[in-house]
Amino acid sequence: MERVNIAPGQRWHSLTEPELGLGLIEAVEQRQVVITFPARGETRRYTIQNAPLARAQLIEGQRARGSGADFRIEEVVADGDLLSYRGEGKELCETDLDAGLDVGTPENRLRTGQVDAPELFDLRRTGLEIRHRMLASPTRGFLGGRIRLFDHQLSIARDVCERHRVRVLLADEVGLGKTIEALLVLHRMLLTGRVENALILVPPALVHQWLAEAYLRFNLILRVMGDDTYGGGTIDPESEDLPEQLLNAQLFICPLGTDVGEAFIVSPWNIVIVDESHHLQPGTAEFGLVEQLAGRVDHVLLLSATPDRDGEEAHFQRLGLLDPARFCDAEQYRLEAEAYRELADTAEKLQSGEEMGEDDHAALRQRLPGSDVDELLARVSEREAQRSLLVRLLDLHGIGRVMFRNVRARIPGFPRRVPAPAELPAGPTERLRREFLFDIGQDESFHLTGIELDPRTRWLGEFLDENKGDKVLVLCANRRKVEAFSGALSASGREVARFHEDMSNIERDRQAAWFLEEEGPQVVISSAIGAEGRNFQVARHLVLLDLPMSADRLEQSIGRVDRIGQGAQVHLHAVVVAGTPQARLRRWFDEALQVFERPWHGSPAIEREFSEQLLEALLADGEEPLEALIESARRRNQQIIDELENGRDRLLELTSFDTDAAHELQGAISRAEKDTELQDFMIEAFERGGLDVELIGPRSYAVRVGSEYHRPFPGFHGEEMGVTFDRAVGLDHPERTLLTWDHPMVRDTVDGLLDHETGNACIALSSGDSPGLLLEALFVAEPTIDSSLRADRFLPPAPIHVIVDMSGEETELDAGNAADLQSADPGVLDLPQVHDLLPGMLERARQIADDKAPAIGARARRQMRRELEPAVARLQALVATNPTVSAAELEAAQAEMDQLDRGLRAPRVRLDGLRLILQQEDPA
Repeated sequence: MERVNIAPGQRWHSLTEPELGLGLIEAVEQRQVVITFPARGETRRYTIQNAPLARAQLIEGQRARGSGADFRIEEVVADGDLLSYRGEGKELCETDLDAGLDVGTPENRLRTGQVDAPELFDLRRTGLEIRHRMLASPTRGFLGGRIRLFDHQLSIARDVCERHRVRVLLADEVGLGKTIEALLVLHRMLLTGRVENALILVPPALVHQWLAEAYLRFNLILRVMGDDTYGGGTIDPESEDLPEQLLNAQLFICPLGTDVGEAFIVSPWNIVIVDESHHLQPGTAEFGLVEQLAGRVDHVLLLSATPDRDGEEAHFQRLGLLDPARFCDAEQYRLEAEAYRELADTAEKLQSGEEMGEDDHAALRQRLPGSDVDELLARVSEREAQRSLLVRLLDLHGIGRVMFRNVRARIPGFPRRVPAPAELPAGPTERLRREFLFDIGQDESFHLTGIELDPRTRWLGEFLDENKGDKVLVLCANRRKVEAFSGALSASGREVARFHEDMSNIERDRQAAWFLEEEGPQVVISSAIGAEGRNFQVARHLVLLDLPMSADRLEQSIGRVDRIGQGAQVHLHAVVVAGTPQARLRRWFDEALQVFERPWHGSPAIEREFSEQLLEALLADGEEPLEALIESARRRNQQIIDELENGRDRLLELTSFDTDAAHELQGAISRAEKDTELQDFMIEAFERGGLDVELIGPRSYAVRVGSEYHRPFPGFHGEEMGVTFDRAVGLDHPERTLLTWDHPMVRDTVDGLLDHETGNACIALSSGDSPGLLLEALFVAEPTIDSSLRADRFLPPAPIHVIVDMSGEETELDAGNAADLQSADPGVLDLPQVHDLLPGMLERARQIADDKAPAIGARARRQMRRELEPAVARLQALVATNPTVSAAELEAAQAEMDQLDRGLRAPRVRLDGLRLILQQEDPA
């Protein structure tokens, strides 16, 4: 885009978002241009140097429309920097053109002879049909994660994404995948256009995990704010030009506790996600920051496996961040929570189909609104009646609209933890003492040496020999230990995969792929940070060569293998040397906190309460100080566990998992992944792009640079990459790119085809019974209402295919002739008959497409009402019975449905492609 060509009042259009319609240049400011798109009510600011814009210039013979005028253009006149169009005695400045006017790029190219091969028109048509199905799919945003698809995660993500405003607490127990749930929600909202940017706030220790999970699982790249300690550069959260930096990146992660400026708070964030939200203590700076952000941002996600472990009052105040109007009276909240807990047994019976007693019937009559409750109770043995009563009961549960909590007891597929501690005879205790102090940051002068003689090295070698058929994950504190222990094992002739935080993602991918291979190394040695975000479920054994001071950090390490779908058992080996601080720390975790037996649900209060005494006991000469400490901590930990169990909200657990909805979404995803259309489309796209494709396994291919590779292919880097279209293969082979309809490479390939001119103007020769002329046109019907309404849920850009003959009659192209089309010389456009007939044929094709558009709009309106009317009706019922549902939420939902109904009545129809076909008489 040349700056000299830009001036206020000119009309330009977007090459990457043609659905925005005709844009109007409002201002040119140094290196940026401001352009409005009146048809969509949007204003964009672009950097001039790389703005994806093209000048919208009509040509003679096209129709100009605007300011009450509508005429065929006879002359185009330059008036300074602006163009004026004249015809039929009228004149119209380009500034006054209708924003919905088709800029006619295919017509311009065809009329000037800038044409492509005929088959590219067919590829373009296929691309339009694919994009229509992609955008319309209920699986959009749920397909793209390199994850195992678990019902409880899909249930939560689907429910949350259907909310008008996403403001919820994800509180699943440890190991159930809250990070995955949050990323599923974010991914879906990004791909459906509901959000364009995100701010993720996490404790500093979890920054690496989020960076890894977002990139490895969902192809999302997060920019880090704060100190440059995470690689890849950072952004200063105190910078005054922070809002402008949002133009160049979408997704940001900021460690909690980082100093931020006013610009950080007032930046136009679309969604804020806070992990480990139980660390937000009322009255602290972190709590105040999130409170300010939550007051400005529509969408807020809080994540915590133990939201109430610091007490009900703090939990209640954090719920107030999500809905301050609802959570303002703590005593009323407590009374309601107790009343709902009393209904849990009744809800459990409805869920399982167990027979109910009179007390259950009485409770339901008292609590449930509606005159048909008695009728449903009369046939409560029927599954449909049970389901109806359960849904109503769960709808009453106020916190169930704000908080989701799944527990391991309700989710099948978790392994059993098998503690297998290994306490080795006394060894170099003084060196191991200093190693421990180094690990906790209290001895910077320590140098790690002599690992080849370390008793842990000897034990590890013997253990691997005894368990040759099993894969083993070994974790230790830092990169130095990874290199030392892997070097010692390699020196004995073993193959060892390695992971640490200083390796690039590509290096880690290769090491992970090697380890996952059946014939690959038996063992992978990793630092705790290096392992974050990685799937090591192939390992049945976790060996810990040292232990962190924090139970939370230890639980995260165990979580590398103790994951849903892992298998029957995971064996946990804490390898320590007798008489060392690490040996005492193992006893602390085992006997006091019981971390090795079951997931850690304790409170940080325990660790804060005992931290000083614990460190003294770990460094003491004998075991006596630790014995007394263990007994006190065990009682305190059990007290907390009992309180958590007694406070379980089973009704909340039932609201958190809709199995029917999850199975429906699972089925849609399964059907999409079994269809080979994506595979066929991408292989053709690779080959047309000059890339060679070789089958290397089930639905898996090696894609390499070929001799005709002439321009960058979206997402292809280097000389070769492996791809797969099979989720199971993608999970087992992290070095292969898992391609789905959600993957950036696929989306960019479709967009690259459709958002550029490839195939939108073609001329072809065809054989037939008699000579003639056909015009094949591709139109797209799309909504033009405000994009915030997300009308493309119901009317994604819909292709309209029209063929007209010389008389203007709609016709079809014989399948055999369509397959045998040959390229034609653009010189045929100069033939008098073609020159005279083409404008009328195009106008007739437009009329036919315009006539078809209302039916497309009517189908979209029917679909919209089918989906939204039940939701609005449900909200109407909830407003009367559930105080967490406000009248404003109902009004917003009703207004949205009314606006969509009006906006879908008359879709805008734009021309997307033309193919002129000259039919020659078959000499046979």
